[in-house]
This record gives sequence, C-alpha cells and structure tokens, in this order.
Amino acid sequence: MDDKNLYPAMIGKLREMLADSTVQIAALQAQIDILAKENQRLTDQSNKDDTNGNA
Repeated sequence: MDDKNLYPAMIGKLREMLADSTVQIAALQAQIDILAKENQRLTDQSNKDDTNGNA
C-alpha cells in the first residue's frame, strides 16, 4: 500500500484522538473547579472555626 493512502486515515485517527483528549481535559477542568470550590469552602470553615475558638 502506498504511504499516501495511509495519510488520510492517520490524520483522521489523530483528529479523533485529539477530540477525545479535549473532552478528557474539559472533564478534568470541571473536576478541578469542583475540588477548588470544596477546598475553599473547607478552608473558610476552618478559618471560621479558628476565629470562634473551635478546634
């Protein structure tokens, strides 16, 4: 098989892999946002407890 015939299939596969990676990155960013908000909530609660003398 001629290499030229492989290029479109290779490009198609690379585009598919890139799209999958983009979806995975977006999902990870969403998880990071959720964890950051939860971390901030817990930090705020801890600081509030420290201010009120609760341990």
